[in-house]
Amino acid sequence: GDFYVIPSWETGDCREDRLPIRIDPGHVFGTGTHETTQLTIEALGRWIEPDHTVLDVGTGSGILAIASRQLGARHVFACDIDPVAAQVAIANIERNAQNDVWTFCGSVDAVRSASVRLLLCNMTADLIISLFSEIDRVLQPHGIAIFSGILREQIEEMSGVLSRFQFTIHEELTRGEWMSLIAEKH
Repeated sequence: GDFYVIPSWETGDCREDRLPIRIDPGHVFGTGTHETTQLTIEALGRWIEPDHTVLDVGTGSGILAIASRQLGARHVFACDIDPVAAQVAIANIERNAQNDVWTFCGSVDAVRSASVRLLLCNMTADLIISLFSEIDRVLQPHGIAIFSGILREQIEEMSGVLSRFQFTIHEELTRGEWMSLIAEKH
């Protein structure tokens, strides 16, 4: 399940073996070329299951929410505290005909406790850490979180937070100076 990200105005067909995602490269982070996005999508391919309820926190362009839906997740929710990002995400999601992705302007604190099976969080380590008690709250027992946007030198701090909340790290992925962690809540 490789993805092929194309600007929405390109009409050319995508390669047969790829899933197309049409994104308008605007000022919102997330055109699919960034290492952290690539790491998250790579992890998604391995960890997502059809019955999952997915939450994409800080969705930006909506690319991870779109990818989640295309990989077969049943319910996908996406949020961003930036109203412009939320609008861009909604437009990109509609453009990819993913009408059953529910996008809202706001953060993880608006989400029901223990309602999420797979949580995506591609943002700075500081932001992830500041939101961690809410991330812990919304994840179901044995829910999976894919954290990305973490610089290598921040990995110890992130690992410390994960162990404090009793999360088990299953995978650490690296690309350049960036890392992704796949962790399970207990």
